Amino acid sequence: MAEAIIRKAGELSWGPWRDSPGSRRKTLLDGMKGNPEIFLVELAPHFIAARHSHDQDESYYIVEGEMEFNGVSCPVGTSIHVPKGTVYKLETGSAAAVYLNTRPRKAHILKASSG
Repeated sequence: MAEAIIRKAGELSWGPWRDSPGSRRKTLLDGMKGNPEIFLVELAPHFIAARHSHDQDESYYIVEGEMEFNGVSCPVGTSIHVPKGTVYKLETGSAAAVYLNTRPRKAHILKASSG
């Protein structure tokens, strides 16, 4: 029988997030061994993630600050579901933003483009 996995965000360390100075990530579940991938991301002020897509669906929930998803303002309490293959861009303004990201498993970037 499978056992529950309990991870307390307050007991986990922040690590780097991609090559983004000032941004960081806290992994709650790593997306391995059949588990979903769940992590918190803190995006630095004035962060821009170039247009890209992933090989699976993913969902976001904004827990602090505000960010733009494909030009749409997303304040605290906003949820976003992104079907696999959807090309999108994330940006923050003058303040940092924190969001919870969930995926069925560890994802890979399918496409990245400028802009």
